[in-house]
Amino acid sequence: AVEQLGVGISQPGVALPEPKAYGLAAIPAKMLLATAPGPASAKSSGVSGVPALGGDFSNIGQFAAAASAAQHEAAAAHNNLVVSGLPEGIDETMFRTLFARYGTILSTRLMADQRVGCVRYHAKEQADAAIAALNGFECNGVRLSVRFAERASP
Repeated sequence: AVEQLGVGISQPGVALPEPKAYGLAAIPAKMLLATAPGPASAKSSGVSGVPALGGDFSNIGQFAAAASAAQHEAAAAHNNLVVSGLPEGIDETMFRTLFARYGTILSTRLMADQRVGCVRYHAKEQADAAIAALNGFECNGVRLSVRFAERASP
């Protein structure tokens, strides 16, 4: 049944974008390595270029603000899709498999009786790749409609 969806067949001109960094990975290294002058900055963690944690936490406010901003940016990223025009008989496994090749799926919801489903990706770029590849794609004689959801889905 999965073969009928065309999963695994390369599609010309469709490539997955590089994932965007979120959370701590999005914080510039200079902010993570910054220490105030004084005795604490002279300590070493034993790893080249990485200072040891000392008693001076003067940069903790900047770090917390940067971490919070990165989390809000990740949460605000539009990564939820609505899929309509699904073929009759599609099940949760087939639905998930159809979209899995475009990125890390956080959740799916299939309403097979209505021939509609929702897909939530880890990153907006992954959702963009799925739209580019599958919107208008013919699946078992029906044409899929894949678009961003108006509001977040679980």
